[in-house]
Amino acid sequence: MGVTFPLWRVVPISCCRLSGMRGMPDEVALRDHAVRTFGDPDRAAIWLARPTTALEGRRPADLLNHEAGRLKVWQLLTLIDHGLAS
Repeated sequence: MGVTFPLWRVVPISCCRLSGMRGMPDEVALRDHAVRTFGDPDRAAIWLARPTTALEGRRPADLLNHEAGRLKVWQLLTLIDHGLAS
């Protein structure tokens, strides 16, 4: 079996530029991004509350309390938007 890397470790910060983000995202901006990505506030809330392998089994909501975590979640949402992650 090949070596796998957590998605957030290999995503370049430039993906934030692809999504139009300027500066570091705050929690409100991230939740809005999740709603736009999933098309529904309830679906976004479910995604934020569920652990994901792309974040090493962590829940996206658990990463929103510091800048590095918010950036990882933003990058993952941007990849989902572009069809590069699920």
